[in-house]
Order: sequence, then structure tokens, then C-alpha cells
Amino acid sequence: MGRLMNLPDNSRRPSSPSGPRPSSSTARPSQFLLAKLLLAPLALIMALLLASCVEYMGQGGRSFGGAQPTQDLAAQGSQAYDRGDYSGAASLYQRWLSANPSGPRRESILALAGLSSERVGRYRNAAGYYQALLNEFPSTTYAAAVKSRLPDLLILAGDTAEALERAQAMSASERDRGVKAALRLSAGRAALMLKRYQEAAVAFIEAMSATGPIRNTARDGLQASLAGLDQQSLYVMARQYGQNYPGPEAFWFYARAAALAGDATGLAERAAYFRRYFPRHPWLQSLDAIAADPSSAARTPAPGSDFNPKPLAAAVALSSAPSVPADPNQPATFGGSQGQILIGALLPLTVDQSAKFAGQILSGLKLALAPLGNRVAVIPLDTTGDPGRAVQLVHEAAANSSMMALVGPLASREALAAAQTAQTAQMPLIAVSQRLGLTSGRPVVFRLFLTPKHQAEAVARYAVTKKGLRSLATLHPNDGYGQAMAGFFQAEVARLGA
Repeated sequence: MGRLMNLPDNSRRPSSPSGPRPSSSTARPSQFLLAKLLLAPLALIMALLLASCVEYMGQGGRSFGGAQPTQDLAAQGSQAYDRGDYSGAASLYQRWLSANPSGPRRESILALAGLSSERVGRYRNAAGYYQALLNEFPSTTYAAAVKSRLPDLLILAGDTAEALERAQAMSASERDRGVKAALRLSAGRAALMLKRYQEAAVAFIEAMSATGPIRNTARDGLQASLAGLDQQSLYVMARQYGQNYPGPEAFWFYARAAALAGDATGLAERAAYFRRYFPRHPWLQSLDAIAADPSSAARTPAPGSDFNPKPLAAAVALSSAPSVPADPNQPATFGGSQGQILIGALLPLTVDQSAKFAGQILSGLKLALAPLGNRVAVIPLDTTGDPGRAVQLVHEAAANSSMMALVGPLASREALAAAQTAQTAQMPLIAVSQRLGLTSGRPVVFRLFLTPKHQAEAVARYAVTKKGLRSLATLHPNDGYGQAMAGFFQAEVARLGA
């Protein structure tokens, strides 16, 4: 694995000098930093995997193509999902759920069963799975995505009134602003389809507290709702919001309503008012055209007239399939077809605070390996946040002749336990961890991250050797992580004579 020897903290480099070490509880970066670091280097992950494994195989390392263990129903369902057999996957997941009414994997498999049903248009079935997930796991990994998706599935299933009731009830008690906005958007869709325009307008206005696609869709839905309101409701809304959105827009529809009713006097007065108080509004020109020819109001499409309230049929909130976590009481099942090379994703897939980032790493690996087609498969191996489980999975992966390498784990304790076991078992492992000394003395263990020590030293060298600074100070949080970083920085500054 000579090509990898330029990685930071590699085992062939001398051991780092002793110094302050952050505790495992404080050394973890913030979620924002962690997400940024994990998602950026997908190509590097692949380069590391391929380079390490090619050289390892060339040195008489692992061979591939051995027989696979028998798979359980959940693993078979995931294989069916990956090859696009969503109907088969839904059936396999349902069989697993029937046979396992409780257990640590049930949440993910309920989500997968719902997602598989969505893919084949069984929206009522999908809604049932998601409702069961919310009932049993109301505040865990997939709850927010499921909650946002449930009313839309009911709309797609033709149960629009039920969708409106569910969306209103869930949004009333929802604390997460993003989820609340998504639920209000669903409520607006359902109310608009039921021609309950006042409820739709209120829901869409509330959904506009979000940003991005939800806000844009809510804006279009609001315009479609305004087109359905009676003149009195439009007048009340225009007075309520005044110069603020959607006050001018409500008044524009109020003026248009006069044209549709054949009220020439009312149209002229309202157009003059709009021209006076909203002279820069982009809709002014179209209202002037209606005032000049009132009959054109019925022929000219109003803003929002092309809005389709029906939600997207494809899964939105669960756009990528969650992974089936491992059964902690059973040996790992690896899947894969005969002769296929396997990459194990050794990640905490069902630990609430880590599952989001673990899922992003898993998606990144699959994306990076996609150009290789069916030659290579990524196998999710859930550590459940337990170092003992990580050790067990490394042993089982090493015993599988098709397993080429492991990527992970994330947390410090899991990473160290997995690295020690991987070295003993001669199982190539690329850790996604900043723990110091993780690769030292372990030729088959590599890391993706720079360590805190290397980062602090790099800043110090830049300040002293590039910027020429001789007197420096540190500003850091007074916790284990901040103190350790400051110590690494100060030691390197002193070594450089500044």
C-alpha cells in the first residue's frame, strides 16, 4: 500500500510527540463541521479504496468470489430495492415486519417498506407504514421525513380530506419549523383541491416561512388560492396585509374579480388604487391591460393558474433509501452476487445523533462506486454505536473472501476498536475519524481526516513561516477540544522559534 503512505498520521511516519489529547466526549467536531468534512471528499474515498486494495491484492492479500452467507428477508429486500424491484422489496420488507413485531431494525425497515411502496404507486400502503413508524418511533431518525411525507401520500391515494385533517393536526403540535412548513404546504395542497380556498390561502402563507422549494411552491399555491377567493375575502386580505406580501397580490385579484363580474366602475377604481399605491409591482402592466379591456380577464391566465396542487409522485422527503441496520443479535449478512467485490460501510446507521452523517457517507460511497456498475457493491454494516459490535463486524467481514475493505467508523471509541481488530485480521480499513494515533503501527489502517494536531500545526507554520509573524495569541473555547488545539498550536509556534 505504498501509494497511500503520504496520508497524514500514517503508520510509517514516526509517532507524534505526546501532548494534550481531547477527551472522546469533547474532541468531536460540531455537526456542521462534521457534515462538511464527510460530504466533500467522495472522490478521495474511492481513490483510497482502490489504491489500497489493488496494492494489497498485489501483495498476496485478499481474494474474491467466495460463497455468500444466507441472507435474511431484510437483506433480500435491500437487494431487491437496489436493483429496482420495488414491488419485491415491499413484499420482503412486509414479511420481515410480520415476523418481527419489535426490534432495533424495525424503524428503518418500516421506512424502507413505505419507500418501496411509494415507488410502485401503493400510496395507501406507504402511508400505513409511515403512520406505524410515527406511532412507534415518534422522534427518531426518519420521523421528520415521514411526518412531512404522510399527508402528501394520502392526497396521492385519493384521501384528500383525510390528508387535510392529518396535516392540520400534525402541524399544530410540530415544533420543528421546517417540518411545520412542509405540513402547512401539504394542508394548503389538500384544501385547494377541496376548493376550500380560504383555508388553502392561510396554510400557504404560513408555509412561506420556509426557504427554498417549499417557499416557492407555497407562493404559487397561494396565488392559485387567491384566484378562487370571493371578492369580500380578497378585500379583507388586502386590508390585512397592506403593502406587505400578499396584500398587493390580493388586491390585484380583487380588481380582476370586478372585471369578471362585469363591474366596470369597480374595476376602474381598483385599478387606479393599485396604480397609485403599487406603482412598481410587476403585475401592474397586466392589470392595466384588463382595465383597458375587461373581457380579457376571462381569457388571460391569472398568476398561479398553472399550479398543480397534487404533490410529486416520487418520494421527496425520503429521496434516498435508508439502510437496513444490522441485527445486533445475529451475524452480519453481506449480500452481493457471485464474483462481486464488496465494500463494507462500517457506520452507526441507527444512532440518532450520528445516523444523518452515516447515511450521507453511505450515499457518497454508493455514488462514487456507481461508475463501476455491478462489479462492486457497498454493504451497510451498522455498528449501532457500540465498539463491541464494530469489532464483531470487522471479524465477520474479514472472514468473507469477497469483502475488499471497510470504510468507517465515525466515533473515536468505535474507530480505535475497529482499527485494532482490522490490523489483527489484516482487513484494510479507512477510518472516518480524527482520533490521534489511529493508524500508527497499523499498516492496513488508514484515515480520511486530518487530525486536530496536524490542523493546528499547519496554521502555526503558515503564520510563522509564510506570514512572518513572531508574536501570536490563541483564542479558543475552554473545553478539552479547544485546550488541546491551543496546545498543539503553541507547541508548533515554540518549535519554530516564534
